[in-house]
Formats: sequence, C-alpha cells, structure tokens
Amino acid sequence: ASRLRRAMREAAGTPGAVQFECELGEGAARATFEIRLAGLADRRFVVVLRDITERKRAERALAARAEALARSNEELQQFAYVASHDLQEPLRTVASFCELLRRRYHGKLGPEADEFIDFAVEGARRMQSLIRDLLDLSRITTRGRPFVPVDAGALLRDAVKGLRTAIAEADARIEIGEMPTVRGDPAQLEQLFVNLLGNAIKYRAEEPPRIRVTAEREGEGWRFCVADNGIGIEEEFRDRIFQIFQRLHTREEYGGNGIGLALCRKIVARHGGRIWVVSRKGEGSRFFVWLPDRPPEEELASDVTPPAEGPPDGSASSSTGSVQAADGEERPTATPAG
Repeated sequence: ASRLRRAMREAAGTPGAVQFECELGEGAARATFEIRLAGLADRRFVVVLRDITERKRAERALAARAEALARSNEELQQFAYVASHDLQEPLRTVASFCELLRRRYHGKLGPEADEFIDFAVEGARRMQSLIRDLLDLSRITTRGRPFVPVDAGALLRDAVKGLRTAIAEADARIEIGEMPTVRGDPAQLEQLFVNLLGNAIKYRAEEPPRIRVTAEREGEGWRFCVADNGIGIEEEFRDRIFQIFQRLHTREEYGGNGIGLALCRKIVARHGGRIWVVSRKGEGSRFFVWLPDRPPEEELASDVTPPAEGPPDGSASSSTGSVQAADGEERPTATPAG
C-alpha cells in the first residue's frame, strides 16, 4: 500500500505513466504495475492502474535473446575472420609446392600424374579464392569505414574501370543514367556495384551483354536498378541466390564461389537498405538496391522504413571493353573484386 501511495504521488507530478514493483502477498512473486493519473474538475482525478508484469517479463526475455544473438553474431564473425586469416599461410605453402611440382615434373611422370597435379593446383587456387571471399564477407561489419557522401556516378565509373577486362572479352556495353549522391561506405558501395555489374556480364546469353544502371527517388532514399539482357533466373531460385555458397550453375559453366550476392546483401544491410531481383529465365534480370538517405549506423534512421517491395540481392564477376554513359560519352572500363 505504501508503495502504491508513493507511486500515486509521483504520477501526480508527471504527465506520463509511472512504473513500480511490489509483492501482492507474503511469499508472492513481485509484480510490475503502471499507474497514470488524470485530473478532473473539483480537484478530483481518475487513477488508471495496469498490471504489466507479463509485458515486462517478455521485454526482458527479448532483450536477453537480442543480446545473446548479437554476442553470437560477433563471435561468429570473429571466428570466420580468424579461421580464414590463419588458413591463408598454410594454404599458400600448399599452393606454392603444387605449382613447383607442376613446373618441375610436368610431362615427366605420365599423363595421369600431370592430371592429378593439375587437380591439386586448381583446388588450392579455388580454396585461396574462397578464403579471400570469406574474409571480405567477415569484414563488412567489422572493418567498415565511416559513412560519407558518395557520388554514385563517379563510384559506378570506378566500378566499371575495375571490370575492364571482362567487359572487353564479352563485348559488353554499360549505360549509366543520371546518378544521385548517397551516404555510405565508398569502398563497400563500389564492391556492391562491381559484383552486380560483374554478374550481369558473367551470366550472359548468346548476344553481347547490354547493361543499364538507373536510379530513382523512392521514399526516404534512392532505388538503383542494374538491368541486363542475360540468361535470367528461374522464379524458384530468386531467394536462394542471396544465400552464401548457393550456386545455380556448375563451376564449369560459370566460375565463382557463390559468395558474391551474399556479400552484396550484407553490404546493403549494413547501409540500412534492401536488395532484390526481378527476373525470368531467358529474359534477363533487374537487380534493385534501395539505400536510405540516413543510414542506421549514423543513428539517424530510426524513422526510415525501406519500401515494402521485392526480395534481396548481390554477386561478383569480371569484365572489360567500352562503357557508354547516358550522355553518350565513351568511358573506359574495369576489373572485379574477389
């Protein structure tokens, strides 16, 4: 009773609700209540008392789960980084000795031995590439740079320069529309578009790749679209492509480790955005990326809600050739990140 009276006096001096705990009986568990006072005429008032014990218990359980999940994610990221980093040195040794074997004994031990050595060399190279990609994935949240204003047009031109060889080999043409300035991590956003453009070049159909990049204002952010005339994606596989190590084609058909799109999705998530694909098999693909004006890492985006359309996306490859921007200017092209 005394605790209730104190809570009532406290509530009388504040416009909001006051919470307090008390025992409802000897040996009973403590309960949590919320009390509000609303003044009426003639110095009378209304008291609203609500039992919020279950709500508080649920809040505590949710907070504990969130903390455990955050701790688990942090430990998992640290494990992925350490494991990948520590694997590099012994793998370099294996790869070096396999290359040495091939150079020294190729053609001297018979065709079967040559084939076995080639398998070992290729396996070591693939593992090195996989470890590099895993390190990139683990660094998205742990090694990210501060967000700054980024000229998306300049960033895309840099991405194209990095894909120069692949663009030339595929006779690809990339058209870049008018681009905005966004806030983000410049290196990660460039990696995002290198991967998306690289995929558009790699997964091409019979005709040379024709790729168009556009940006539109949508809600409290910008929606980018990377559209291509490639092989497309069957509907049942659209969600799978954003998961790590998921491949829709054999390594012989199209190279890669199945990490590129997972990397893209993680970059977009760090920026508080979303990524998805619209595609049909044989009809090309459109990969969309929505980025908010105020990324959550800056603690300014608590009221920013991403548009409620589409699933996620991301991927990687390489290219080269000439790129034509929307203004018709010919620009050089570039190479992709692993």
